[in-house]
This record gives sequence, structure tokens and C-alpha cells, in this order.
Amino acid sequence: LPEEYLWELQDLQDKVPPKSFIEFSEGWALDHSQKLQEVFSDISETAYASASTAQVHTGFHNGRKVAIKVLYK
Repeated sequence: LPEEYLWELQDLQDKVPPKSFIEFSEGWALDHSQKLQEVFSDISETAYASASTAQVHTGFHNGRKVAIKVLYK
């Protein structure tokens, strides 16, 4: 593809609306044996970032603030 199209497509990948927190939690559950809330505390229900392949929320793990990333299936 011409470079000008690549730049436009890149913007689309970065400007994707987040999925709901329920969908985010269900995505986590597909890949892990523990519930999201059993591993992390004070999880933000508002996405910190989202893109075409994943979504990120913040929370705490062992007292440290962390980013929690779940890939879309």
C-alpha cells in the first residue's frame, strides 16, 4: 500500500473504542484459572488504553500499580 494509506490505517488501529469492563473481564477469564479480581485489586473499570488487538486497565498487584492487558480474541 502507498505510505499515505499506511498512516491513515495506523490511526485507525490506535483509535479503537474500548470494550466494556465485563467483556474485558471475560477475556481475562478465557486465558487464566483465577478471576481478574482474585489477582488484582482496585481495578479501574475505565480502560486506560485500547487498540485494535488489546485493551489495558490499571490495578494493583501485591501493592504495586500495574497495567493489565487483555488481548482481544
